[in-house]
Amino acid sequence: MASIGSKLRRERKGRSKRRLLQLWTNVKRSEAYHGLSVYGRCFLFELLDRYTGCNNGMIALGVRDAADALNCGQATAYRAMREVDDSRLASPMTLGVWRGKKATEWRLAFYRCNKTGELPVLNWPAREFRSRSAKVPLEKHKPSLSSAPEAQKPKSSISENSLSSAGEAHIDIYHSHNGLDAPPGVRPALTPAAELRALAALVSESGE
Repeated sequence: MASIGSKLRRERKGRSKRRLLQLWTNVKRSEAYHGLSVYGRCFLFELLDRYTGCNNGMIALGVRDAADALNCGQATAYRAMREVDDSRLASPMTLGVWRGKKATEWRLAFYRCNKTGELPVLNWPAREFRSRSAKVPLEKHKPSLSSAPEAQKPKSSISENSLSSAGEAHIDIYHSHNGLDAPPGVRPALTPAAELRALAALVSESGE
């Protein structure tokens, strides 16, 4: 029967095959980290993936391996390495040799260096959040129809020109020619024969 100690050792050995990539929150929220591009951040995580806890300062990662890990060209991988070096989050300790087939060795600044014994950098200035208040442009209101200087008059089937022309009132549209349907206060329009008969009637009345 296996002892409890042997079981714990087997469990620890099984868990050692699976590790976590740990990045401190103050480093993640720092100005240096947010200044990196997407490839620069991915390169930093590739260094964390190769960090075992006892090889800081000796993390081997060259341009060709970085390009293969980031799935990009060697020029893009080289720019990512320069970004990480400029941010001081990681720095190369030993430059790689092309002919000697030796990759560049890196050191993560926020962990203790296992090669020189240098202490980790704990103070990372936080990123400054800049408020971006969107200003809504003011739109000019178009003048409404009701604010027009002159109100629109309803259209009529009979125009004003058909009712009056040259100062003469046309009242024939209101009554018949015999003057029977003339409205009150309006003198009916008489024909020449009717005017002669009316004149004769006035003369005969005056003679009587």
